[in-house]
Amino acid sequence: MNYSKVEKFIKENAGEKDFTDGIDEEKISKIEQNLQVSIPESYKWFLRNYGSGGSFGIEILGHGLVSPKVVEFTKDYRELYDLPDHIVVIVDVDAFAYCLDTQKMDSGECPVVTWIYQSGYDHQKASKGIRKDYGG
Repeated sequence: MNYSKVEKFIKENAGEKDFTDGIDEEKISKIEQNLQVSIPESYKWFLRNYGSGGSFGIEILGHGLVSPKVVEFTKDYRELYDLPDHIVVIVDVDAFAYCLDTQKMDSGECPVVTWIYQSGYDHQKASKGIRKDYGG
């Protein structure tokens, strides 16, 4: 897969400390084990290359400098908002979150969906993560 558009966008727009730096395969495996899901290849690519972070007020959860924020947020949502076990929170936006629906995995990718605190699963935002919807 080609992520050159994403890399170019980040290079042109990210500040020096907007991302935490990539993580290794062992940490990615621990994230999957802790959440008991398989995560999509595009998200693994993000973790390997950037770890966690973002620009323009949007933070993609991943593995921070100390701990895996994606695990912490997802487990909190599971406990507080009845998030199903196959959904993984990747962006927390106050009243809702962007999530990966790992139950709908197809060729190593899954849809990005919204999860609203009060009502739950809202709707699909992107069909195949970075690969299809962002030029990968």
